[in-house]
Amino acid sequence: PLMQIVSLNTSGLIWWTLGDYPKALNELEKALEKARDLKVRKDEIATTLNNLGLIHRESGRYEEALRLFDEALEIDRDLKSRWAVAYDLRNKALTMLKMGRMDLSIPLFSEAYETARSIGNRINEAKALLGLGEAHLSIGKPGAAEKAFNQALALARSMSMSETVWRALFGLARIRLAADPEQAINLLFQAVDVIEKMRAEIKIEGLKEGFIADKLSVYELLVMLLADNGREMASFETAERSRARNFIDLLGNQHLPLNRVVDQKRYDRERQLRAQIEEH
Repeated sequence: PLMQIVSLNTSGLIWWTLGDYPKALNELEKALEKARDLKVRKDEIATTLNNLGLIHRESGRYEEALRLFDEALEIDRDLKSRWAVAYDLRNKALTMLKMGRMDLSIPLFSEAYETARSIGNRINEAKALLGLGEAHLSIGKPGAAEKAFNQALALARSMSMSETVWRALFGLARIRLAADPEQAINLLFQAVDVIEKMRAEIKIEGLKEGFIADKLSVYELLVMLLADNGREMASFETAERSRARNFIDLLGNQHLPLNRVVDQKRYDRERQLRAQIEEH
């Protein structure tokens, strides 16, 4: 039963990564049902509640996400699992951030950071700092935001946490926009390099589809800054670079239905040959 719960949770998270939220919810709800039956492992209930909360948050159902995170937090506090509590707190904080409730997100991020730091969970520490930076930047406190982003960046780089690295660089670039546009441009180029290395490392075609979509704001800001600072050619090249990457990802592995039988056979043959080449 325990391995069934773990398998369903993993399957749910994979569907979430692939952007299929209904399938993700279906798997996770089955995992939760089995976890509640397995009363001796309350930690699995809390884990599944957190995973369900992630899906609801990404779907914009913030109140439902908060309810699930709160239920998980209650279980983890009862179990005295500081590792899990820190994740619960950060999940709640991120939800509050998305809801525009900075007054509630900042203390939650701070508590998550302190809790993770106290037990040496450097991964969650870096992510909590990143969220803290975003929250401070949102309420117009660039000094506090910069400190948090720099700490997150240092930690993330030491552990090769690429996702946190590019987000921290993006945050620092936004702080530098007015005061030092050249430094902002440099930081954005660094963020783009990290993003494109991440994409190049993806081996599963399904995961490449739409990879750039939620990262286009980095390219957009870089294009604007380059154009505003007289670097029109670099601006154009960056715009084309992002368009090309996004088009490739959106095209992905889609099957194109062609009207003519001969054309369809040629297209299918071309796909088959490409697959064989990639295998070698």
